[in-house]
Amino acid sequence: MLAQQYTGYKNANLIYDYNLGFSRAKPAPVGTGLIVPNGWKLNIEGSCSNCRSIDIVWQGPTNGQITLQLEKKRPDEISFWQHYLVVKPGVYAVTVTASGLVETTSFTVLQPTQEYEIELLDQAGNPQTNMGYKIRLRNGHVVSGVLDSKGYAHVSDP
Repeated sequence: MLAQQYTGYKNANLIYDYNLGFSRAKPAPVGTGLIVPNGWKLNIEGSCSNCRSIDIVWQGPTNGQITLQLEKKRPDEISFWQHYLVVKPGVYAVTVTASGLVETTSFTVLQPTQEYEIELLDQAGNPQTNMGYKIRLRNGHVVSGVLDSKGYAHVSDP
């Protein structure tokens, strides 16, 4: 249930991968704190002069806002800042405000894909053509198809 809730997939291995020592054969005892994946961390950074704080607001599949407090510097010195946003695939808009100036940008986070190449040869090295295949991915998805006339297939899956 945790895997489904946090990753969208019903494969418990996605949780076990973050929690060494636990598996289907050796599940975590009730009440054990577990680490769960919740998206990717995206670093945003910038600089400003003569500012004491930065307001960051992001909207998309994950939303949030934060105010970063900066060290007081001389007016001619530059302050550098950075923050990590937890993001999921989708379109985002980020607005950063400092000393009354507003900067907005948008971007798209793509769903990562995994690619596989399959080549099936017999013992003599001859391609096995038009053979069916099934690949069971770690996330529980099953990808199936038929090899081409050269005994080859290229498979791409999120």
